Amino acid sequence: MLGKTLGTLAAGALMLGGAQLYTAQNKVPEDPREKLAKCLSRRGFTLYGTSWCGWCQKQLDMFGDAQKLVPYRDCTGPDGKGWDPECRRLGIQVVPSWTTGDGRVLAGTQSLHDLAYLSKCAVEDPK
Repeated sequence: MLGKTLGTLAAGALMLGGAQLYTAQNKVPEDPREKLAKCLSRRGFTLYGTSWCGWCQKQLDMFGDAQKLVPYRDCTGPDGKGWDPECRRLGIQVVPSWTTGDGRVLAGTQSLHDLAYLSKCAVEDPK
């Protein structure tokens, strides 16, 4: 009986080991947009927008499911319109705008390709 139990446990362990090996070898590659969003964050890039800006939402939508990883600051004023004073202090005059790690402001919607280039993020074809 003990031999049978040990044999069953050993077979189960081999199956689990094989399953782990299989999933490690067939891992789904990370979405290039997710890689870019993470890299932009590490490089100090921030997207500035407002709650009422359709182009800001389109900029975020370019990142697909990775948009939650994009460093984002809402510049909507305290009254729900106008500009947040901190955004003005940073030189944000239009939205969407990006700030770079070295303090430059990039006004307007940026393509993912341009963001990858400007940030020097090595991302394959972020589209």
